[in-house]
Amino acid sequence: MATTPFLRLPYTVPSSIGSSLDASKVTPVLSTNYELDAYGHWVLGGSSASLTDIKTGALLTFAGGATAPVYGTNFVTLSGNAGGLKSGLADRLDRTVCVVFKYSGSGSFLIGGTWSGSTGGVIYQGAASILVAPTPVALTVPAATGNWLFAAFSTATDLTRRAKIGGGTVLNGSAAHTLHGSVAIGDQSSGGLVGAADYAEFIVFNRAMTEAEMDAIYARSKVRMAARGLAVY
Repeated sequence: MATTPFLRLPYTVPSSIGSSLDASKVTPVLSTNYELDAYGHWVLGGSSASLTDIKTGALLTFAGGATAPVYGTNFVTLSGNAGGLKSGLADRLDRTVCVVFKYSGSGSFLIGGTWSGSTGGVIYQGAASILVAPTPVALTVPAATGNWLFAAFSTATDLTRRAKIGGGTVLNGSAAHTLHGSVAIGDQSSGGLVGAADYAEFIVFNRAMTEAEMDAIYARSKVRMAARGLAVY
């Protein structure tokens, strides 16, 4: 089958005619370092310069805990108890977070989203699994502990939610979502989950993504992370 090249614009153009392309079936001819339609995209590690959005130049802001971020060569370590980093996107029902993080398999920490007590919507590592909240549900984890994983979690205005870890089975469901704070990686609130965690990439979208779109972002993220020496599952 012949291929048809086209230019993808870096913003959404509403159209009442034709159908949308399945993002998972589109192959970039020229690679980009960031997700074109993201609200914000951060590739973390090395120094505090990595807190600058590679698409817009916006800065992640520290949630204000006792322990500041610690920078590894190609990742950043964040503590619990308000040790997270905030994107600046106020929590909303219609949004998606994508995060590359190290799966420890023990301890509890917030991966991405918003959370304080029982308010917000988040994907997190529990004592022995990865879950979404509120109304916690565990996800399929396709790799052993100690590996870098790609996590995607979306919520929508009709309260549906979708989550996936790398190439694992997608979780589709619904749950009430009370808005809280700014979409973030790590913990935003003192007294929250106390586990430290390593993060290599953080992407935020101001809309809910389909499973096919999550898969396409995962594929591109694996390429970006491999160029930085990280194998992502």
